Amino acid sequence: PDAELFACAGVWRNSDEWGDCYSMVMTDAGGLAAEVHTRMPVLLAKEDWGRWTGGSPDDARALCRPWEGELALDRTKVPWSGKGQVGLL
Repeated sequence: PDAELFACAGVWRNSDEWGDCYSMVMTDAGGLAAEVHTRMPVLLAKEDWGRWTGGSPDDARALCRPWEGELALDRTKVPWSGKGQVGLL
């Protein structure tokens, strides 16, 4: 909650058809996030950023775990999906 910056694990590739394609890597929800959903993004501690971007596939896989640190969640009453939900993005 007090961190100025955080990073989510992600993957990307360039595609002739779609251009740059990106995806966040998800894992089982842990801690406070488990009260909201069963999955959550893989959050990376600052000391793990280089391991994610420059390490081996095994290094990256080892980082794919629920976040064990503190989280600040901001729940909304408006669903993010469903018919008639305009203007959420």
